[in-house]
Amino acid sequence: MERDIEALENICDRTTGVVEQIIQHIQELNVADTDRRHKRCRRRQQDNDVVEGDEDN
Repeated sequence: MERDIEALENICDRTTGVVEQIIQHIQELNVADTDRRHKRCRRRQQDNDVVEGDEDN
């Protein structure tokens, strides 16, 4: 029984680590996406040209 608890603790620790990595990656992607949107907005304001590949459907 004690081995089972230790095994579960290890599984939980690994799972928590993986979840934390996923959360960190999502946050990095969100920051990159926000930066990309701000840059696109600034470009539009500067020259009012359509940015290539930026057509909204």
